[in-house]
Amino acid sequence: QYGLNIAGQNIANVNTEGYVRRRVNLSEVPPPDGKSGGTVTVGGVKAIRDALLEARLRNSFTAEEHHGALASALQVVETTLGTAGNSIDGRLASFFNAFGTLASDPTSATLRSSVLVQGRELAAAFNDMADRFNGAQQSADMQIRSGVEQINTLAGQVARLNALIGSANGADTESLKDQQAVALKSLAGLADISVLPRADGQSDVSIGNGRALVVGSSQYALAATSVGPSGYTQITLGNATITNEITSG
Repeated sequence: QYGLNIAGQNIANVNTEGYVRRRVNLSEVPPPDGKSGGTVTVGGVKAIRDALLEARLRNSFTAEEHHGALASALQVVETTLGTAGNSIDGRLASFFNAFGTLASDPTSATLRSSVLVQGRELAAAFNDMADRFNGAQQSADMQIRSGVEQINTLAGQVARLNALIGSANGADTESLKDQQAVALKSLAGLADISVLPRADGQSDVSIGNGRALVVGSSQYALAATSVGPSGYTQITLGNATITNEITSG
């Protein structure tokens, strides 16, 4: 009956995010008279987890989110540079073509006027491109700051779950580990992290070149600050600068 209950739980949670299939561990109970006919006893419930597979999935998820963010940023650049006649290359070509045409008749007022028009259009195109790039930078910085806030929130969740798992004293912690796995996957989508599982089910998390983000029940928060005249966002963890690790921007 206990096994059927666990099977029903597995079926009911088939679409629950983070849920890992449970298996009942049974052990033999010898008959009291030494003859055949002994029963079994429930030795506990264990989730069917594969630490190596989960690590590969997290790493793949990190790479997917990183390339997605990079593709979005490059799409902004491509749109800003423009295509065909609206591109910077097209404006430059028109500008120099106007000079080439003027060289054939330097005294022509019409051709001189054409050079001026093309020059103004080229300058406007450069100004528009600069405005678009500044806007893209500000948008990327806002995304990074939002990503830092999410990372700190998720790291706090992992630290709290670690504390609950560590203080379980033999109680069932599989549901806590499911929540932990969901939080770690979400973290992997935001940053390049490394996860070191502990024997008791807790997980230590590091970011960048091994900088501790979560150690047991302790969390070390990231900070985002504006640096330099351009005001670009710099991410720090303690006294260390974290670069190229946040995948959201």
